[in-house]
Amino acid sequence: MRRAADILASLLCPTFDSVSAAGFFGDKTYLIILQDNQEIRSTGGLMSCMGVLTTHDGSIASLKYYYLSSPQLSAIVGLDGPASFTNFFGVNAAALSDSNVQYDFASFAPKMQSDFYNVTGQKVDGIIAVDFTALQAFMNVTGPITVSGEVLTSRNVVDRLHFDVGTAQGGKTSFTDLLSTLPSDLARSILDASIPQKLALYTALLRRKQVLDSTLRSDRA
Repeated sequence: MRRAADILASLLCPTFDSVSAAGFFGDKTYLIILQDNQEIRSTGGLMSCMGVLTTHDGSIASLKYYYLSSPQLSAIVGLDGPASFTNFFGVNAAALSDSNVQYDFASFAPKMQSDFYNVTGQKVDGIIAVDFTALQAFMNVTGPITVSGEVLTSRNVVDRLHFDVGTAQGGKTSFTDLLSTLPSDLARSILDASIPQKLALYTALLRRKQVLDSTLRSDRA
Protein backbone atom coordinates (compact mmCIF):
# COMPACT_ATOMS: atom_id res chain seq x y z
CA MET A 1 0.00 0.00 0.00
CA ARG A 2 1.25 3.49 -0.85
CA ARG A 3 1.16 6.07 1.93
CA ALA A 4 1.60 9.82 1.87
CA ALA A 5 5.32 9.48 2.65
CA ASP A 6 5.75 7.23 -0.40
CA ILE A 7 4.07 9.77 -2.67
CA LEU A 8 6.34 12.53 -1.38
CA ALA A 9 9.36 10.27 -1.75
CA SER A 10 8.42 9.62 -5.37
CA LEU A 11 8.54 13.36 -6.04
CA LEU A 12 12.03 13.54 -4.56
CA CYS A 13 13.47 10.34 -6.05
CA PRO A 14 12.42 10.13 -9.73
CA THR A 15 12.96 6.44 -10.36
CA PHE A 16 10.56 4.76 -12.77
CA ASP A 17 8.71 2.84 -10.05
CA SER A 18 8.25 5.74 -7.67
CA VAL A 19 7.29 8.24 -10.36
CA SER A 20 4.87 5.70 -11.83
CA ALA A 21 3.31 5.29 -8.37
CA ALA A 22 2.50 9.01 -8.36
CA GLY A 23 0.69 8.65 -11.70
CA PHE A 24 3.26 10.19 -14.01
CA PHE A 25 2.87 7.33 -16.52
CA GLY A 26 -0.86 6.93 -17.08
CA ASP A 27 -3.51 6.87 -14.37
CA LYS A 28 -3.28 5.96 -10.70
CA THR A 29 -6.18 5.92 -8.25
CA TYR A 30 -5.87 6.19 -4.48
CA LEU A 31 -8.33 6.00 -1.63
CA ILE A 32 -7.58 8.92 0.69
CA ILE A 33 -8.72 8.46 4.29
CA LEU A 34 -8.72 11.35 6.73
CA GLN A 35 -8.43 10.00 10.27
CA ASP A 36 -9.26 11.91 13.45
CA ASN A 37 -6.49 10.91 15.85
CA GLN A 38 -8.30 12.58 18.76
CA GLU A 39 -10.22 9.29 18.80
CA ILE A 40 -7.30 6.89 18.92
CA ARG A 41 -7.27 3.81 16.74
CA SER A 42 -4.33 1.62 15.85
CA THR A 43 -4.60 2.54 12.16
CA GLY A 44 -4.23 6.26 12.97
CA GLY A 45 -7.64 7.37 14.24
CA LEU A 46 -11.37 7.38 13.59
CA MET A 47 -12.10 7.55 9.88
CA SER A 48 -13.72 10.96 9.28
CA CYS A 49 -14.08 11.03 5.51
CA MET A 50 -12.85 9.29 2.37
CA GLY A 51 -12.11 10.39 -1.14
CA VAL A 52 -10.97 8.67 -4.33
CA LEU A 53 -8.15 10.63 -6.00
CA THR A 54 -7.18 9.87 -9.60
CA THR A 55 -3.97 11.25 -11.08
CA HIS A 56 -3.12 11.35 -14.79
CA ASP A 57 0.46 11.94 -15.92
CA GLY A 58 1.27 13.53 -12.57
CA SER A 59 -1.77 15.84 -12.44
CA ILE A 60 -4.98 15.53 -10.43
CA ALA A 61 -7.68 14.25 -12.80
CA SER A 62 -10.59 13.78 -10.41
CA LEU A 63 -11.52 13.65 -6.75
CA LYS A 64 -14.72 11.92 -5.61
CA TYR A 65 -15.88 11.97 -1.99
CA TYR A 66 -17.73 9.40 0.08
CA TYR A 67 -19.59 10.75 3.10
CA LEU A 68 -19.60 8.54 6.16
CA SER A 69 -23.40 8.68 6.22
CA SER A 70 -23.64 7.38 2.64
CA PRO A 71 -25.19 3.94 2.10
CA GLN A 72 -21.92 2.57 0.66
CA LEU A 73 -19.88 3.33 3.77
CA SER A 74 -22.70 2.11 6.03
CA ALA A 75 -22.45 -1.34 4.42
CA ILE A 76 -21.51 -4.07 6.91
CA VAL A 77 -18.19 -5.86 6.42
CA GLY A 78 -16.46 -8.58 8.39
CA LEU A 79 -13.81 -7.63 10.94
CA ASP A 80 -10.34 -9.15 10.75
CA GLY A 81 -9.41 -9.20 14.46
CA PRO A 82 -7.67 -8.64 16.66
CA ALA A 83 -9.39 -11.26 18.81
CA SER A 84 -8.84 -9.06 21.87
CA PHE A 85 -11.23 -6.54 20.28
CA THR A 86 -13.78 -8.85 18.64
CA ASN A 87 -14.05 -11.15 21.67
CA PHE A 88 -14.24 -8.32 24.20
CA PHE A 89 -17.02 -6.49 22.34
CA GLY A 90 -18.63 -9.66 21.00
CA VAL A 91 -18.67 -8.43 17.38
CA ASN A 92 -17.32 -9.82 14.14
CA ALA A 93 -18.70 -7.22 11.70
CA ALA A 94 -19.11 -3.45 11.47
CA ALA A 95 -19.91 -0.66 9.03
CA LEU A 96 -17.13 -0.11 6.49
CA SER A 97 -16.56 3.39 7.88
CA ASP A 98 -15.97 1.91 11.36
CA SER A 99 -13.96 -1.17 10.42
CA ASN A 100 -10.38 0.01 11.07
CA VAL A 101 -9.75 -2.12 14.17
CA GLN A 102 -6.68 -4.03 12.99
CA TYR A 103 -3.34 -3.90 14.80
CA ASP A 104 -1.87 -1.28 12.46
CA PHE A 105 -2.30 0.46 9.12
CA ALA A 106 -0.24 -2.15 7.25
CA SER A 107 -2.69 -4.91 8.19
CA PHE A 108 -5.73 -2.69 7.69
CA ALA A 109 -4.97 -1.26 4.23
CA PRO A 110 -5.17 -4.47 2.10
CA LYS A 111 -8.49 -5.45 3.68
CA MET A 112 -9.85 -1.92 3.25
CA GLN A 113 -8.83 -1.96 -0.40
CA SER A 114 -10.72 -5.22 -0.91
CA ASP A 115 -13.78 -4.20 1.15
CA PHE A 116 -14.00 -0.82 -0.55
CA TYR A 117 -14.07 -2.49 -3.97
CA ASN A 118 -16.69 -5.03 -2.87
CA VAL A 119 -18.92 -2.30 -1.46
CA THR A 120 -18.50 0.49 -4.04
CA GLY A 121 -17.19 -1.28 -7.15
CA GLN A 122 -14.28 1.18 -7.19
CA LYS A 123 -10.78 -0.25 -7.61
CA VAL A 124 -7.86 1.68 -6.12
CA ASP A 125 -4.11 1.25 -6.57
CA GLY A 126 -3.37 2.08 -2.95
CA ILE A 127 -4.52 3.81 0.19
CA ILE A 128 -3.22 7.08 1.64
CA ALA A 129 -4.17 7.77 5.25
CA VAL A 130 -3.59 11.18 6.82
CA ASP A 131 -4.45 12.00 10.41
CA PHE A 132 -5.25 15.48 11.69
CA THR A 133 -1.76 15.96 13.15
CA ALA A 134 -0.16 15.14 9.80
CA LEU A 135 -2.58 17.53 8.10
CA GLN A 136 -1.45 20.29 10.44
CA ALA A 137 2.17 19.44 9.61
CA PHE A 138 1.36 19.71 5.89
CA MET A 139 -0.17 23.13 6.34
CA ASN A 140 2.73 24.35 8.46
CA VAL A 141 4.82 23.95 5.29
CA THR A 142 2.34 24.69 2.49
CA GLY A 143 0.70 27.67 4.21
CA PRO A 144 -2.96 28.80 4.43
CA ILE A 145 -5.74 27.69 2.07
CA THR A 146 -8.91 29.69 1.43
CA VAL A 147 -12.24 27.80 1.43
CA SER A 148 -15.41 29.75 0.57
CA GLY A 149 -13.79 32.97 1.70
CA GLU A 150 -12.50 31.49 4.98
CA VAL A 151 -8.76 31.20 5.51
CA LEU A 152 -7.75 27.82 6.90
CA THR A 153 -4.39 27.48 8.61
CA SER A 154 -2.59 24.78 10.58
CA ARG A 155 -4.03 26.39 13.72
CA ASN A 156 -7.72 26.30 12.82
CA VAL A 157 -8.11 23.50 10.27
CA VAL A 158 -8.74 20.76 12.86
CA ASP A 159 -11.48 22.77 14.60
CA ARG A 160 -13.12 23.39 11.22
CA LEU A 161 -12.96 19.70 10.32
CA HIS A 162 -14.49 18.72 13.67
CA PHE A 163 -17.27 21.24 13.12
CA ASP A 164 -18.13 20.16 9.56
CA VAL A 165 -17.43 16.43 9.80
CA GLY A 166 -18.34 15.66 13.39
CA THR A 167 -21.54 17.67 13.78
CA ALA A 168 -24.65 18.37 11.78
CA GLN A 169 -24.28 22.11 12.35
CA GLY A 170 -21.75 22.51 9.56
CA GLY A 171 -24.31 21.40 7.01
CA LYS A 172 -23.65 19.43 3.83
CA THR A 173 -22.89 22.56 1.78
CA SER A 174 -19.99 23.76 3.93
CA PHE A 175 -18.74 20.18 4.30
CA THR A 176 -18.74 19.79 0.51
CA ASP A 177 -16.95 23.12 0.06
CA LEU A 178 -14.30 22.09 2.55
CA LEU A 179 -13.69 18.67 1.03
CA SER A 180 -13.73 19.93 -2.55
CA THR A 181 -11.01 22.47 -1.81
CA LEU A 182 -8.74 21.27 0.98
CA PRO A 183 -7.41 17.92 -0.36
CA SER A 184 -6.96 19.09 -3.95
CA ASP A 185 -5.27 22.33 -2.90
CA LEU A 186 -2.96 20.44 -0.54
CA ALA A 187 -2.08 17.93 -3.26
CA ARG A 188 -1.33 20.72 -5.72
CA SER A 189 0.71 22.54 -3.08
CA ILE A 190 2.79 19.40 -2.58
CA LEU A 191 3.30 18.91 -6.32
CA ASP A 192 4.27 22.58 -6.77
CA ALA A 193 6.39 22.82 -3.63
CA SER A 194 10.06 23.63 -3.81
CA ILE A 195 12.64 20.96 -3.02
CA PRO A 196 13.22 22.40 0.51
CA GLN A 197 9.44 22.35 1.13
CA LYS A 198 9.18 18.76 -0.06
CA LEU A 199 12.04 17.78 2.20
CA ALA A 200 10.32 19.52 5.11
CA LEU A 201 7.06 17.68 4.35
CA TYR A 202 8.82 14.35 4.05
CA THR A 203 10.65 14.93 7.33
CA ALA A 204 7.40 15.87 9.08
CA LEU A 205 5.74 12.68 7.85
CA LEU A 206 8.67 10.53 8.94
CA ARG A 207 8.54 12.11 12.40
CA ARG A 208 4.80 11.46 12.57
CA LYS A 209 5.36 7.83 11.55
CA GLN A 210 8.02 7.42 14.24
CA VAL A 211 5.63 8.76 16.88
CA LEU A 212 2.87 6.38 15.76
CA ASP A 213 5.26 3.42 15.67
CA SER A 214 6.52 4.25 19.16
CA THR A 215 2.96 4.55 20.47
CA LEU A 216 2.03 1.23 18.91
CA ARG A 217 5.04 -0.52 20.47
CA SER A 218 4.12 0.92 23.87
CA ASP A 219 0.52 -0.27 23.51
CA ARG A 220 1.70 -3.81 22.67
CA ALA A 221 4.25 -3.97 25.50
